Amino acid sequence: MFLLAPLVMCTLSLAAWAVIPLNAGWAIADINVGILYLFAISSLGVYGVIMGGWASNSKYPFLGALRSAPDGVL
Repeated sequence: MFLLAPLVMCTLSLAAWAVIPLNAGWAIADINVGILYLFAISSLGVYGVIMGGWASNSKYPFLGALRSAPDGVL
């Protein structure tokens, strides 16, 4: 779990760049619902933070990770 949390965060943050156009008319994934995709991927990033707090095997970092999560996810 301790190594999986940064991997989840890195994967999700790189996946969010798929719909952001880097040049005029050039994007990795040109989909019509790009903003919804971006919101969905960014909301999944919270789980990486919670997994990082949980992997520390202490209640105080886990409570800090829960405080950093937005209210709508949990």
